[in-house]
Amino acid sequence: MKIHRVKSVALATVAGAGLMLAVPALADPATDGGSASTWYGSLGASQTRTDGARLGSADARIGAQLSPNVATELELSDGLASDQAPKLGTGVRERLNYAAAAYGVGSVPVGSNVNLFARVGVGENRFSRNFTGLEVKPDLVSVNYGVGAVYKVTPALDVRADYTRKSYDHRGGDADNWGLSLAHHF
Repeated sequence: MKIHRVKSVALATVAGAGLMLAVPALADPATDGGSASTWYGSLGASQTRTDGARLGSADARIGAQLSPNVATELELSDGLASDQAPKLGTGVRERLNYAAAAYGVGSVPVGSNVNLFARVGVGENRFSRNFTGLEVKPDLVSVNYGVGAVYKVTPALDVRADYTRKSYDHRGGDADNWGLSLAHHF
């Protein structure tokens, strides 16, 4: 079995565990007759800084708010463009092909419309690196952790800003990711 398949199985296992936490909460009605959790989805954009390259991506996220302060979420990112990666060598271009991650999220309200959150998770990241005609596509597993803020525009619509640090395996280094998205609660 190839290494990237082992990584994919590990990521799928973590994502499945997160969803298994969400299902019982959805099945348990709250005392007011509503659902004990809320599903949300978001679309946005982010920039990842790695190896000196600035890699933009379009991001989609789905999550389940399990309690007022705890959520679980899955995130997918699709790379938009390549950039020079000077730390990898002269003339090297790097591109994020995709990233997928599963997170546990803890949040705390700091105002009537503002929540701060912290999250930790695991991800799988595929890059393309072009060395003057020779292309390699490394798959890197990452441990991700970060913080952010959510501003409630309406009860169903949020604006979300976040920072995530990605620590890659096998001496793949680290990356900083800054994102901005709109989220809708179902």
